[in-house]
Amino acid sequence: MVVAAFPIVKLGALAARQISKPLAKQIQVKAKTSPVLRTYLCLPLANFYHRLEVTFKMRSLNLKKPAKISNLSETAAIELGAELLGELVIFTIAAFTVTFEYRRQSKIKQIEAASAETRWSNLVCRLRDLEMQLDKMNAQLRHFERTLHATQSKDKQLTSNDSGKKNGNC
Repeated sequence: MVVAAFPIVKLGALAARQISKPLAKQIQVKAKTSPVLRTYLCLPLANFYHRLEVTFKMRSLNLKKPAKISNLSETAAIELGAELLGELVIFTIAAFTVTFEYRRQSKIKQIEAASAETRWSNLVCRLRDLEMQLDKMNAQLRHFERTLHATQSKDKQLTSNDSGKKNGNC
């Protein structure tokens, strides 16, 4: 049953990635046209990214950290913010897909481990039962051997007594 579901999950993950690209494009277009998304999401995100990028570039070139980093122009910030937002959507969907697949595989491994543990414990119980049966049979065998030796001893005594009587003792 798990093997049959495996291709469907892979197909679903591929579909999610393919759907995320047009969805990201739609979000980019919406971010550029919507004043709320532009003002509260695109511009702050783009300016934060710009400051971070300039700081890292300056540090990688072993230059001083700039005292003040100016914001991007509004059109550049909107374009960069929309692009970042689209990439964030694609990344989020990919991360969700990977997390879902990881959890699914973990559950499968847990089920397999539990099954192996159950089989192992059943084998151990069966081995203990067989050892107990073997001990019981060994005890019975020792009892039978004692009984046999006792019977043989009595037969020898009877035989020796009978031979004594034949020799003239009686």
